[in-house]
Amino acid sequence: MFSLVLISANFVSADNGVDFTSPVAYQNVSGVLDVTWNNTESIPGLTLQYKIGAGSWIDLTTISGSSPRYYSWNTMVVEDGNYYLRLQSVVTTYANITEGFTIDNTKPTPRFTIAGTTIVGETLTFNASSSTDSETGIEVYDWDFGDGSEDDGEDAIHVYSSEGDYSVVLTTTDFAGNTNSTTAQVSISEIEYEESEISLIGVVEGIKNISSTWNTGLDDVSCTSITTGLPLEIMVGNSSSNCTINWANILFAEIGGYDISIRADNGTSVKWYRADLTVYTWMTPLYESQRNFISVPYSLEDNDYKIAFEGIKETLNKAWGYVYNEETGENAWVWMTGGTSWSRSTGFDGWNGEVVPGRGYIVFVDQNTTLYGNAKGISSNPDDTPVTPASVKLANGYNLIGMFGNSTTDVSVALESLKSLASQKYWNKVLDKNEATVADNSSMQPNIAYWVSMKHLPDTATDDYYTYYI
Repeated sequence: MFSLVLISANFVSADNGVDFTSPVAYQNVSGVLDVTWNNTESIPGLTLQYKIGAGSWIDLTTISGSSPRYYSWNTMVVEDGNYYLRLQSVVTTYANITEGFTIDNTKPTPRFTIAGTTIVGETLTFNASSSTDSETGIEVYDWDFGDGSEDDGEDAIHVYSSEGDYSVVLTTTDFAGNTNSTTAQVSISEIEYEESEISLIGVVEGIKNISSTWNTGLDDVSCTSITTGLPLEIMVGNSSSNCTINWANILFAEIGGYDISIRADNGTSVKWYRADLTVYTWMTPLYESQRNFISVPYSLEDNDYKIAFEGIKETLNKAWGYVYNEETGENAWVWMTGGTSWSRSTGFDGWNGEVVPGRGYIVFVDQNTTLYGNAKGISSNPDDTPVTPASVKLANGYNLIGMFGNSTTDVSVALESLKSLASQKYWNKVLDKNEATVADNSSMQPNIAYWVSMKHLPDTATDDYYTYYI
């Protein structure tokens, strides 16, 4: 015979209605911990106890009745370590966190190193692997580079875009939520560029694409740009010891200036180059000792001849215009010149030295050069198209005219705005700068001036017959 003896001491029943809701097993804890539990059977006289590791149980608090069912424990008065909790009544354990949780009230110790060249545009590497935490370990690394930029992670990289002294702050947070920061100063120097500056000019719609190649003297060089806000079409590349810049199909919205920093690196040495890029709307080549027949293909922001011809002032000998005189109803010659100072002919009342689209000009220069210009937009939005030039008045006889835009156009299309009389075109013929006839089905080129002769009309003809809409 034998008998079965049931021992109730330390027996935990899953049906006793008592179980912890906070903390949970393996939780990381710091500061004040709200210990909570369920007591659905309203068992009275429970004592909340803790122990650290394999140590002895220590009373935290005793509940005289069956509630309250929480206890705010200030864990900062105990040492860090792995803890266990239980709810005990005399010799009966009603709830037990058997897997334990970690109390960690010790801040992590952040440390970091900085590697790289401390100049504008160079990549710096920040490494925080030497940071430590005695209990739960570091969960989060937050970087503040002092220039408005932030990052996270044990390792980070950053490029400073301007020189100056910056305070770099690393903030570490452990798995218990304790944080600590450390700060280091970094001084960023300005880029030391090579003496040779790359000056480039482009014109919209691919009239003059940008292409430049230069030798850096570095074998197997890698060339990159660090300038932000550039059009995607600007391509910086490399081949052997050369750096290259290419830009094709430039859009009207991209007119303006670009100051580009280019880094040439072969893994051993680094050189920096500055590229000055300017994009215009149109261009006209001018040649020494020639009659350059030119026109301005767009409306200008300012049509004063001193503004329109500013880029060629030093070499401008004289520019002639053949301008309509409202008083006489005929064209009259006027001139403008540059050199050391601006001057122009008196001309006639109503002409103030304007350079306008639709008119042609004969320009003489002292050396080969190029006239560049920008179109006036229909608004301040750079994506908007250029303003279509207004009409110009033509006189009976010969007129010196130009075209609108950058596209070649047949004569019959270019001059179709001139009305017909009795089913006949009003204009008679078109001549090029050599006074050779340009056929109706031949093309007129932008930026070039042409002679167009107009037929004499009877007095009954209105002004519309004399108006050329560009």
